[in-house]
Amino acid sequence: TTMLATATPTRTQEPTRTVTPTAVAPTATMPPMATATRTAEHLTTHGLAPWFKPYPHQLEFVARAVATPAALCGLPVGAGKTAIMAMPAMTMRRLGLARKPMVVVPNHLIEQTAREFRQLFPAAKFLVGYAKTVAGNRKAFVARCATGDWDAIIISHSAFNAMPVTEGTEQ
Repeated sequence: TTMLATATPTRTQEPTRTVTPTAVAPTATMPPMATATRTAEHLTTHGLAPWFKPYPHQLEFVARAVATPAALCGLPVGAGKTAIMAMPAMTMRRLGLARKPMVVVPNHLIEQTAREFRQLFPAAKFLVGYAKTVAGNRKAFVARCATGDWDAIIISHSAFNAMPVTEGTEQ
């Protein structure tokens, strides 16, 4: 992997590249950055099904997701992203970092995601918001989200977009 190591190039100038994949050389326009290395040795996965053994990259992502306000999971198909979504949600709930984690997934993946969450955490309580369910009575669904003791809420993109929010929150 290569990273840009110079300021913004002109149209005719080819950017200088560095072969260091873990760091970008600081320039006049960019402050120096240090890459964070997260180890997952300290993580425990309470409630995870005993048959499932997470890969190291999955546990490292859980550590990153718990320690930072946002984390991108840019992995290819088959890398275990559904488990990577479930484990941080349940870990943050257990640690008190999130009261009711909400996982928003594409409409066509809602049933698969809910099924895999239930397989991974069989004792957990999940509320699944299908687009048709939420569209029928949004206020009732939002009330169930607010008043229920859910370990996580799994909702489709269209159902999430249909939920009312205040204008200040939306901005």
